[in-house]
Amino acid sequence: VWVGHEYTAKNCAFACFCEPNNEELKNRLEWAQGQGSMHSGGKGTIPSTIGMEKACNPFARIDHLSVMEFCGPCDDRAERMRLVRKGKDDWGKRS
Repeated sequence: VWVGHEYTAKNCAFACFCEPNNEELKNRLEWAQGQGSMHSGGKGTIPSTIGMEKACNPFARIDHLSVMEFCGPCDDRAERMRLVRKGKDDWGKRS
């Protein structure tokens, strides 16, 4: 997966907030931080794989129990997606 912007470390930090007990996410965050952004002379974190996104991206994990718990009681998949998006927006506004 080739993305247009490299936000892997930031996205992994949010994912760890969303799923604090997911060890694979913690490892990915540590790896991404070590790689550094290509925009600042680092090695970068792209490309990724669909498998990695399914393992680490809360937007690709809306049916996983830990993401469902983050969203609260909600059976509707579209609403869970909205709640993850809102969670990321609100997380990004924290000081």
